[in-house]
Amino acid sequence: MRLRVPLVVVSVLALGGGGLALTLSLHGRDTVPVTTATAHRGNVVREVRAVGEVRPSEQVRVSPKISGQILSVNVKEGDLVQEGVTLAELEPDVVRGLVSQREAQLKSTLADIRAAESRVGLARHKGDQTRSLNRAGHLSDESVNEAASETHILQAELDAARQRRAQALAELAQARAQLVNTRLVAPITGTVLRVTKRVGERVRGPEFTEDVFFVVAPLQRMDVSVPVSEYDVVNLKTDQPAKLQLRALKGVTVQGRVKSIGREADAKEEGHGAGVAMFAVRISLDSLPEGLLPGMTAVAVITTGARENVLRIPVEAVAQRGTPDAGRGESMPTQAAPSTGYVAFEVQAGHAVAKPIEVGMSGDSFVEVLSGVREGEEVVTGPYQSLSTLTDGAEVEVQGRHGAPAPAAAPPAKAAER
Repeated sequence: MRLRVPLVVVSVLALGGGGLALTLSLHGRDTVPVTTATAHRGNVVREVRAVGEVRPSEQVRVSPKISGQILSVNVKEGDLVQEGVTLAELEPDVVRGLVSQREAQLKSTLADIRAAESRVGLARHKGDQTRSLNRAGHLSDESVNEAASETHILQAELDAARQRRAQALAELAQARAQLVNTRLVAPITGTVLRVTKRVGERVRGPEFTEDVFFVVAPLQRMDVSVPVSEYDVVNLKTDQPAKLQLRALKGVTVQGRVKSIGREADAKEEGHGAGVAMFAVRISLDSLPEGLLPGMTAVAVITTGARENVLRIPVEAVAQRGTPDAGRGESMPTQAAPSTGYVAFEVQAGHAVAKPIEVGMSGDSFVEVLSGVREGEEVVTGPYQSLSTLTDGAEVEVQGRHGAPAPAAAPPAKAAER
């Protein structure tokens, strides 16, 4: 979170003897009404606030692996299912026909192999006889070569038949897998969050774009996803504590911790400032209250830093030094490192005295002061219209204390009785 502080114009004038005096651009000499607060010790907590939604820690989209017509849908949204349970079935007749065809093809191929093996066996026997007769001088060498050539051809036919068998086995296995894929089963144990199809509709297989049929998620593990601006995400770290208020469950606050921080901006969302990149942050929940459902809105407050027992003043008391053409309402850094360039107005004897200050960590309500203001000193906190135009040495009238209710208006005087 980036704090907004008034911008005041500061100039430095040379004094006699080489000293410097701090002055502010004048906006008149009239008494300025102000509220004040006392610099005191306390804690400064830096927080990031964001609004997001509850999401399952894990969710699985179930899509068909083949195309076909839906025969049955066995579950509805909200059902708790076990891993392996059949969620839906596709019409299996076409695939069963394909399985039968592939089985017949394999059977034919096996018959071809047996016949080819028989022919190769006869050819080899004939070749042995031919070679014996050739050695005895009864047959020529040409006869031996012819027998060897015939055996070679028949062996090649056998090898081809065996290759067809391997292909037929693969096609049969594929067809049987397609038959299995006519059943869509739950990949995990969880709750059915979404059912997108009805009986009779056709679904597309993975050769087309993904055709999601079911979404299943284990609701016993849920997170909150929030968008965080680029200015705040730099202060986030995993395992930082967070409080989450669930709007739908009135009065319910859940503790959690930062689980993951996006490493790439999701978008530059409108409403968060022009050109401000937003990062997705996941917060794990320490417990799940009864009635919690995915999609519920959660307001997250993440603690990104804290300073204990430090000198602090309200954020409204801090103004930023600038130049005459710098505009108003510049942002105060939220880092813990010391930062200069700020002033606070102390009230002394009815006058505002501008004091340059060095600030440390800043939170929603208070800013850590490292130097420039001492404990117990009274500083101007507002109203904004007064503080944004306040000048060094201006006469001020304290009309209230910071955080105190405004004084009630005096009742009108009663009309004199006639």
